[in-house]
Order: sequence, then C-alpha cells, then structure tokens
Amino acid sequence: MALVPVLSLGLLCAVPSVVMAIRHRSRANGIACGFFAAVTVAWVVDLGLTPESAHGLEFVGDTLLELVSMAGAAVHCLLAWPGSRPGPETGPVS
Repeated sequence: MALVPVLSLGLLCAVPSVVMAIRHRSRANGIACGFFAAVTVAWVVDLGLTPESAHGLEFVGDTLLELVSMAGAAVHCLLAWPGSRPGPETGPVS
C-alpha cells in the first residue's frame, strides 16, 4: 500500500488512508485521509494555475505539494498500518 502514492506520483495519495479508515474505522486514519485528499485537490488546482515554465516560489510550491503527496502518504502508510510498529510482545526477551 505504501507504494501506491509513489507509483501514482502522488495522485492516489489518499488511497492507503481510505483503506485503513474503512478497515479499522479509526478517526485518525479518517483525518489523514481528509488531509491527503485536500493535498491532492490543492496540488491539482496549483498545477492548473501554474504556468508551464514555473520558476521560484511557484516551482517550490509545486514541488512541496508533490513531495507531501508522495513521500508523506507513503510514510504515513508505513507508520500507521496496524502491525507495522513493534508491540511489547515483540520486544527483546530479557
């Protein structure tokens, strides 16, 4: 699931959060899903308003939105997926 945002270049960044929100009915995953959906909408609007030869702050804005939608969603999926964090039962045996 973490590869979905990366392979889609961020356009499907909300998909892992939607899957986690539906499967686990977690409020935090629902909020993350809303955040990544808003990032996708902001990115598409920004791309529509930015001229083809963007320089300076326009280019930085596009790049930041793309990084948040790709890397941010992938990291969220890796950290928030149930079972991805070691629990007390998987710690070292003393």
